[in-house]
Amino acid sequence: MLITKDFIKDELSSSYALDFYKENKIINIEHEEAIEKLIKIKQISKAAHIMCMIMEKTDAVKFAIYSINILLPLYEKQYPNQNKPIETLNLIKKWLTNPNPAIKNKIKKNYEAIRQASNTGFDSPSISIVSTSILDIATSIINYEHQTEKNYINIKASDAVNNILYELKKYNKNKDINKLLKYGEMLTNRFYN
Repeated sequence: MLITKDFIKDELSSSYALDFYKENKIINIEHEEAIEKLIKIKQISKAAHIMCMIMEKTDAVKFAIYSINILLPLYEKQYPNQNKPIETLNLIKKWLTNPNPAIKNKIKKNYEAIRQASNTGFDSPSISIVSTSILDIATSIINYEHQTEKNYINIKASDAVNNILYELKKYNKNKDINKLLKYGEMLTNRFYN
């Protein structure tokens, strides 16, 4: 897919973004080259955002789930009794293959429980980022029909992925960052190749 000025304005929606992409000659080039350039100049959040915005909605959710799974073992180890986020993540996976109202309603119930727990009792930033990222995806599923934003699920998936990337960068987890970006590239290229 060609990364054009209109794509940057419409999908990445900011004048700062347009200036940044022009300055770095990441305009009117194919998405693979744009992503490669962004990674090379250490703008991995922007690379991940482009990936999410050009993916099919279900692939964007899969990308977010993959990113969450990277930090999930830490979450499970530190909070073995906090089941709602993991249960919600599993419901989101089910929703991907069977997007029906019953699953959506279960996601909504769990969403409220996670929000309440996230506001009281998670003391590790890495842990709360897992819940926050799950909430981002749950929100997109719960509110999708009511959104005027055409790529709402993709935007929320990007938020989740970038939350996890931020945490991985903070702890210098470069191997995990590279795995995450490779998975995103694979999902992106699967659609466009």
